[in-house]
Amino acid sequence: ALALDDKGTRLEDYDLYFVDNTVTEHALAPDGSSLAVTSQNSELYIGAMTNYLLGTGVSQQVDAFCAGFSSVFPLRCLQVYRAFEVQQMVGGSTVIDWDMDSLQKHITPEHG
Repeated sequence: ALALDDKGTRLEDYDLYFVDNTVTEHALAPDGSSLAVTSQNSELYIGAMTNYLLGTGVSQQVDAFCAGFSSVFPLRCLQVYRAFEVQQMVGGSTVIDWDMDSLQKHITPEHG
């Protein structure tokens, strides 16, 4: 087996299995809790974990966000914009002018 460091630690020494335990135990492969990660199947493990963490593991949250956002602004209408244009419409400019003229222009003292 391939050593991971100068002390001779092998991937098999880490006692990893094909499960994600970040929130709840989720099998990344059939019978994942008994399938050990080895140097021979490590690429499969990395691919399964990546797919889960960035895909299937967050799909419900992404779907809920899209449904909520789409109720305000239909997603099909966003296709005409580039990513940075959408960011500016949703989040505003990333450049903040903190000079006295800008502050006085945008702040109106009204309550004492």
